[in-house]
Amino acid sequence: MLPLPKEGEDENRPPTAVELCATYAYRRGFMTHKGIPDGSRAARLILKDYVNGKLLYCCPPSGHNSEEFQQYSNRYHFNNDDDNDTNFETNSEETSSNVTTSKQSRFQPSDVDRQFFHPTDVRFGSKGTHGRINYTRKNGPILAGETMNDSTNQCPDGKPWKKHHNRNKKEKLRRLYRHLDA
Repeated sequence: MLPLPKEGEDENRPPTAVELCATYAYRRGFMTHKGIPDGSRAARLILKDYVNGKLLYCCPPSGHNSEEFQQYSNRYHFNNDDDNDTNFETNSEETSSNVTTSKQSRFQPSDVDRQFFHPTDVRFGSKGTHGRINYTRKNGPILAGETMNDSTNQCPDGKPWKKHHNRNKKEKLRRLYRHLDA
């Protein structure tokens, strides 16, 4: 149930911590209120099971060498100084190999992906006495000193969704045209 590696990643790589926790949470039924697997709750349970010794295969299965099954890296060398302080020094060979693998495993989108997900300019229009046409968020907010005559600004308060000036829009026609009656 683990997700497959993305395009451009090594197919034989071990699962990441996030993938493992999300899969474990999904299998155990731990979901957030939005229906997303609750990885933090799963991580707490994995740690609890490890501390209590309930995790399967803490010891190597039969037929496997224990040193090959669980290899502990010598990432940290402990140097005891005169003050009994502990200094952590990272192994330079291991960190350099981690950097090269992370550069190789980066996702390289193909040309099809680049063309499909190219940035688009989204626009909207609105009807009304002060409607806007081809308004984009790139134009920026409307500032307080701008006038109504600007082509970019057609609403005085900078809120194009507000429908002001609708006071006499549906007034009865007999009142509007009474001067034409005899």
